[in-house]
Amino acid sequence: PYECCLGETTYLDKVCYTGSECQSNKCAAIVEQKVCPTCSECSEWSSCDRSVQTRTCYKCSADTSYACQAYTTTQTCESGEPAVPLLPISVIIIVVLILVGVGGYLHYHKFK
Repeated sequence: PYECCLGETTYLDKVCYTGSECQSNKCAAIVEQKVCPTCSECSEWSSCDRSVQTRTCYKCSADTSYACQAYTTTQTCESGEPAVPLLPISVIIIVVLILVGVGGYLHYHKFK
């Protein structure tokens, strides 16, 4: 790097080339500081589906080339549905009627 003399009256002002700047009277390459933008907040959790909820979040780092990158995260949840589906009420009524009918038949023939 050559000497730069900005603001000095003894020498003619020597300026640095594009992409460099004067630091301690020497031209040095401008080092661009990479900074992550502000990424969006995580989305709301999805509804519970098969005991799992998902949402989309965002991350930014050197690994993502300083750009916001979406990723999905999950958590377990309770769906509110019973583990074993309940029998429809009509099936229960039919079974009760059959049992009452069989019981009545047996009772009738036992005391005849």
